[in-house]
Amino acid sequence: MRLLVYCYGPFSVEKNLFCKNFISENKNFKLIELHKIRKKITGSIIPRDKDLELQVKKEIESKCLPLIDKGVPVLINGLFLNKESRLAFLESIQKKSQNKFKKIALAFPTQNPVESFEKSKKDKVLKELTFDSIRSQVSIFNKVLTNEEADLVIDEIKTDSNPLKLSTKLWGEDRTISCDNFKKLAEYFRCSSSFI
Repeated sequence: MRLLVYCYGPFSVEKNLFCKNFISENKNFKLIELHKIRKKITGSIIPRDKDLELQVKKEIESKCLPLIDKGVPVLINGLFLNKESRLAFLESIQKKSQNKFKKIALAFPTQNPVESFEKSKKDKVLKELTFDSIRSQVSIFNKVLTNEEADLVIDEIKTDSNPLKLSTKLWGEDRTISCDNFKKLAEYFRCSSSFI
């Protein structure tokens, strides 16, 4: 099954770590890190210019399409907080792809902007973020969550427990998904329904 898992939400160390851990256990997935592509094209991980963002979108599509068409599952670590931009991006890829594929939206909210800012200052990639930019992202994203735009919302990841535990919300439902590893989570993505 062709699969595109799109991780979105405020920039966070936890989201980046989740993606790296997921990929390390699911070698068949390919990770595309939107913030690194944006940094290469615009000089910053933060979206600032509409025309440059179109270039970023084209570059991401050029990386995603060959993978999807070859049947390689894709995990995008991205930051489209705007629903219209997210849906337009996914629709554009679907139109250009030669094959149908399943899309899963995986959301990562950040509960505490102060804590997130402190962690980002120590991170090589995220250190350019200001407290105001993080606070703004958290505020915008909290509205997204009330609109239930994600297939799966990960509130907390306990990687130090066995089995791995994800505290999640699925369209207004609170439930905990317990996994022994990230491979089982990948199977969950393949079997679950997508609402986007």
